[in-house]
Amino acid sequence: MIARLRDLARKPELRAFAISFAPTLAALVFQLGTFILMGRSLGAAQFGQLAAAMALTIVVVEVVGLGSGDILVRAIVQRPARFADYFGNTVWLGLISLPICVGLAYLIATQLLHIAIAPLALIVMLATDTLNARVAATVENIFVAHREVVRASFVRLFSAVSRFGLAGAVLGLGGVRHMETWIWFTAGYAVVTSAVYIAMVIRRYGRPSLHIETAELGTGALFSVNQTARAAQGNLDRAMMAAVAQGPLIGAYAAASRVAQLALFPIQIANRLLYPRFFAHGAEGGLAATRRFAIRCAPLQLGIGLVCGVGVAVAALKIPALMGEGFAETTTITLGLACALPLMAVQYPAADAMTGAGRQGLRTLIFTLATVVFSAGLALGAHFGGMWGVVVAFVGGHAAIAATLWGLLFSLRDGPEVAAPPAT
Repeated sequence: MIARLRDLARKPELRAFAISFAPTLAALVFQLGTFILMGRSLGAAQFGQLAAAMALTIVVVEVVGLGSGDILVRAIVQRPARFADYFGNTVWLGLISLPICVGLAYLIATQLLHIAIAPLALIVMLATDTLNARVAATVENIFVAHREVVRASFVRLFSAVSRFGLAGAVLGLGGVRHMETWIWFTAGYAVVTSAVYIAMVIRRYGRPSLHIETAELGTGALFSVNQTARAAQGNLDRAMMAAVAQGPLIGAYAAASRVAQLALFPIQIANRLLYPRFFAHGAEGGLAATRRFAIRCAPLQLGIGLVCGVGVAVAALKIPALMGEGFAETTTITLGLACALPLMAVQYPAADAMTGAGRQGLRTLIFTLATVVFSAGLALGAHFGGMWGVVVAFVGGHAAIAATLWGLLFSLRDGPEVAAPPAT
């Protein structure tokens, strides 16, 4: 047993996760602190509307850049000499797509979800939060692809600490109680931190070139659709509640959903560490190699998901007392959502095995169809079962997605496809 534990500890993916876990855990603590300050200062009703808009932003951010961030990660692994070109591709496609995505998000927020935030404040929030999230995720992935795991983790830690400091100053010491005022402060924060992150990458790896990889637009679009579908599955529940519920109930559900979302970060950290390696395995041995690697990674991801689920269940007991009046129903909702975390964790290895083996089109098709069915399930659950209908649909939907991904991964035939053409 000791020898097996020693061999497990020597696995590079486990060591990398251990190195990055401490700053990630610290980031989660600060994010939870920010979340509590927002709930106590803004109240359940305002917090619910803000959380619904933030959930929409998390989905929209995956459309911005048209998948160029994933193309950049693949290029760093397989074509490192062309970093400037692919970095430039990411920057320019992001700048072009951002205003279009924000406009569409505004129409969805106002016409479909009926989010009650003043129009100008809502536009500013969607634009700056989307920009900040896209830049931070891209920079973190750049560091991970270069195997600078600690530096990548501290990007996330800095984001959490700086936003907590902002919340402490504005909501705590400043006594701000209006959602729109808070949005304007966070907009300034988002612009400044985005500029800092981009400067970090330029200083370490060089400037982006004025270049768009037109040959990669189709592949990037597949990545974008896939990532958007996954983000929608993790965040549509909050947006859906804004459309079908009212008052403090939205805030209680949004608080529960936000706690579950925070607990996804350790799962996502492990996935970001492993993700570039699927491309390497795919280039060497195709689907058979990525499938073997997925099987190796699955116990780690499942274990992290179970730990995160237990952590959310424990945190559920304390949240109403921390967040104040209007959040009494948060505990029972959070316990229900905690069941979905292990199911979400085990989806990553199977899906990434398809991507690494050049089956991104199949992965995109699966997640696109799953998102349509998932959204319909949430809508039906909300209509017939209210809050608990959404919870049951959310957990059941993720169980079905996990079963579908692993079933297809084992049923696919090995072929000559690889993740990308050889490096030039």
